[in-house]
Formats: sequence, structure tokens, C-alpha cells
Amino acid sequence: MRFSPVAFGACLVGALLFGSANASVSGALLADEPVEEAKEAYVLDESVFDIKDGQNAQYYEEAEAKLRAEMSKFMTAVTDAASRMPVFEKANASLRAIYKNVAFCEDAEESKRNQAFSAYSSFLADEGNVDELNKLLLDEKGKETPDDNRVVALENFILLAGLEKAAASGDADALKATGAEALAATLANSSKAGLFRQVAERIAMVDSEVGSALYEEAIAKFEASDNDSLKKLAVALGGKKRFAELVGNDMVVEGVYFEDGEAGEEIKWEDYRGKVVLVDFWATWCGPCVGEIPNVLALYEKYHEAGFDVLGYSLDSDLDALKKFEEERKLPWKTASRKMSMEAEGKDYVNLTDYYGINAIPTMVLVGKDGKVLDTHARGAHLKELLEGLFPDVK
Repeated sequence: MRFSPVAFGACLVGALLFGSANASVSGALLADEPVEEAKEAYVLDESVFDIKDGQNAQYYEEAEAKLRAEMSKFMTAVTDAASRMPVFEKANASLRAIYKNVAFCEDAEESKRNQAFSAYSSFLADEGNVDELNKLLLDEKGKETPDDNRVVALENFILLAGLEKAAASGDADALKATGAEALAATLANSSKAGLFRQVAERIAMVDSEVGSALYEEAIAKFEASDNDSLKKLAVALGGKKRFAELVGNDMVVEGVYFEDGEAGEEIKWEDYRGKVVLVDFWATWCGPCVGEIPNVLALYEKYHEAGFDVLGYSLDSDLDALKKFEEERKLPWKTASRKMSMEAEGKDYVNLTDYYGINAIPTMVLVGKDGKVLDTHARGAHLKELLEGLFPDVK
């Protein structure tokens, strides 16, 4: 689990992907309850960031528990994204130190060592630290009996680290090369499918044109494959390709609103023209989704009269939980229900999460007044920056 400066990570919708930085380390830090306002003055306990090297397994287990507990209190008390960022950076550094030590801690259980090793490698991949990952790989291969799982994982993390370096530099050729490498590896071994999906998603996030081309090539090659799992992957990637191509284009939004626990009116997407709209794919059970709400509420209150609106698209299956949440929170914008939309009698609404290949929430898409998508990662401080640019006269 990563403490994200942007928000708080993501909740996966459906199957877990290959154990990368986003899939294996990020996730909901908060419990499933809503974030509440702090009831008393909060003072951050900086001692939780002090992680000593070379200690026993119990030390690191207790250190991680204290760190997570303190971060949970911090996230409840501090909702401003800019104020959170430096603290998240400290927390991540501490978490990285814990995982690094546990990965090689002789008195730790093997399963916990392996989990920590994967998490530590994931941090290195996020940092683009190819050199350290290569060193770990050489060390592993140099053992009398190398761990094959670690070898394969490290090879994958090395590819991901190279991807992060390319992403940081914005080097389109390097992105293309990494995508081609991941595609070739997946065609040779279908078990690499999760790795390819992760690589392709990251490339599309950095450069939508390169990402779209990669999706197109992969879909064609997977469809032509004799491997059934790759053929299925080709279908799933169609949604990813649509999502990668959203910016600058119209977005399909349809279904029914959730009103007092019942199926309400049909969404009339055209009624939102002339407004800047945030389409928020979320669920009440997703801690990161709930954690975004205070930020969105503050921005809604500031910019709504100037023409900003929000449309929630709930993935909740438990509609009683959704009703209770909305009654307690009194969200000022409308929420659509995927479940009710899919079950609407006499209708054939598009399942928007499938259509756009959305497998992690919150996914927040900002749409302009003309109906064209402006940004597909409009979360946290980034959403605030986008709205400041769109409404410069609102102070």
C-alpha cells in the first residue's frame, strides 16, 4: 500500500494485475467508513518515520502498524492535498525502508519476506531505479538455488523501472520501445498479460498517442493469436484504447440516476453541455474514493455557480449502503448507479466501466463545456489546478 501524494491510491475493480507499484503496493489506506472531521486538534507523531536498519521482524511489524495508524489519523485530520504531500513523501520513504529490511530479515516468515521483497522492488520500479533492481537480480541469480519467482518478478520490475524513466523524461521513442518489449514478452508468454496491461496503461497516461497505437497493435496481434487468454485480452484492451483516446473527444455517459434508493430518471448527458463536468467513477466501499470527496466538495462549492458540476457513477452492488452513504453525506450532485442502469427494464445501457476498460477507482474524468474530455486523471491537487485554469475569474 502506497501513500499517494495525489490521493490515496486506488481500489481495483475485478482481477488484480501483475504485482507492480500500483497493483501490489497502492490501495485503500482508509477503512470502508467515510472520512470524518477531526474532533480535536491533531499533532503529527513524527517518530513513526524513524525506521532503523538491521532490526528483527517484530520491530518492523510494529513499526508498520504504528505508521499506518498514524497516517490514518493524519488523513482524517488533514484534507488539504498540498498539506498532505510532504507527509505522504515521508511515509512512503519509511514504508520503503520497512519493506527493504523485511525482504532480507532472516527471522521473518518466508511469505512476509517475499511480500516485502515484491513491495520494495515495486518502490524501486516507481523510482526508475534500474541499477538497484539489476543488482538484486544478479544477486538472486548468483545464489546456489535462485528463487525463480523472484527472478521473474525482478525482470518485470526492471522493465517497469525503465518505463518510469521514459515516462519522467517524456521520451516517446523510449515509451514505444518499452511497449514493444512488453508486447513481445506477452506474445511469447501469456502469463505476462498483467504486466502488459500495466505497461500499456502507464504509457497511455503519459502519451495518449503512443498508448493508443500500442493498444491498436496489441489488439490486432492478440486477436490473431491461437491463445484463448490473449484473445480475451484483446477484447478487454478495446476499452483501454477508448479510454486512452478520450481526451479531446466526446464521452459516452448513460444510465439512470440513483434517487432515494430507487432507480430515478435517465441520465440526459446533453443537459450538461455548457458546464465543466467531473464524471467520478467511485464506490462507497473504496477508501480512496471516499477520501476524494472532501476535495471535490470544496471545489464544487467554489466553482458550481461558475459552471462546474459533478456526476457520480457508483459501482456499488449494495444499494442500501449507497443510500445510507448519500443520506449521511448529503452530496449536492447527482449519482448514477451502474447496477440499476444494467438492470433497467427495457433498456440496454452501456456498462461504462467495461466500455472504457476501467478496473481501478476512483477514476475521475473532467469534461469541458463543449462535451469534449479535458483530462482523464482529474484527482486531488491536479483537479484543483485544472479548475483554477478553467475558471480564472473565481477567487
